[in-house]
Amino acid sequence: MMKDWIDIVYSSPQMMKLKLKDQTWLDMGVFHKMEVDQNCITGLWEAESQIITYRMDDFLRLDDVFAQHVFEEQEGYIFLHHLFEDMINANRNKPVIMEPDFVFVSPYGDAFRYIVAPVGVEQWMQQKDICNVWIPYLCEHLQTTTSFEIIGFLMKFSQSKEMSLTNLVMGLDAIRHKYYPTRFFRRKKHQIFKVAEPMHILYTAKKEPEVTLDLMDNQTHILGQPNHPMAYLSMNDQRYDLLHEVNLVGRSMACDIRLTDVEVSMKHAKILRQNDRFYIMDLKSSNGTFLNDKRVQRKMRLKDGMILRFASQVGVFHEVSMDSSV
Repeated sequence: MMKDWIDIVYSSPQMMKLKLKDQTWLDMGVFHKMEVDQNCITGLWEAESQIITYRMDDFLRLDDVFAQHVFEEQEGYIFLHHLFEDMINANRNKPVIMEPDFVFVSPYGDAFRYIVAPVGVEQWMQQKDICNVWIPYLCEHLQTTTSFEIIGFLMKFSQSKEMSLTNLVMGLDAIRHKYYPTRFFRRKKHQIFKVAEPMHILYTAKKEPEVTLDLMDNQTHILGQPNHPMAYLSMNDQRYDLLHEVNLVGRSMACDIRLTDVEVSMKHAKILRQNDRFYIMDLKSSNGTFLNDKRVQRKMRLKDGMILRFASQVGVFHEVSMDSSV
């Protein structure tokens, strides 16, 4: 896999810094290919530190899209077709890192950006087992209430001897036509998936400053000044301080409040801090988020002593007085 040739030096929702494990693999000609392909995030080469910096602007990580949207009817087919077709096209003349952590999506879900590693053809052509990464990832992250046949197809495809992204796209198109047949003359070409309301970054944590060469040499990462909590959540005999503007709740390792109960979704809900007030939002979780036993279907205000329930996991929201010691 391409990760065998790169190290992630730094990563945040808006920026990623990579470094080649062996600088003899560097191919400077790849940078021009990044610049002329609108589906790729152009890397900035820092000669002194030998680090490549990629800025994602307002594009979201693929994880954030799957956590926020439940794909209905043909949406999943259209989204995945676009995702993989653009990836295959971008990879034809340059080494796209063809793994989920390196794919970014526009807020409306209608455009993709890929990260390219500036390595020579010898390393590029050694990317293998791409489908073995994507199929488990999609089976775990893709949310749907209507098109479960997509997951069934992916599991069956994983047993195929002819696994490739091209065959995966062709297979998805065939399954889509089987379940949603359309007359040839009415079939729309180049259909694009697009949500009505923009999606957003779910996990922002604290704003992280640029990592300088001196900091990296000392293996020190400054994550910002320590915050004093204005509120916290108590549950399972633990206290979870709500330090960030967005505090993610779920089973994923990326969550600020990680709950291991299988009934809790990977990214189940988020607690927002806006103008020193706190709000709860459900992230289309499978088993729901509840505030004082009322199901959360929109952004709802939190007040001291309110009871929150994520599936079967119960906690109490507490606001901290500014005069109280922490």
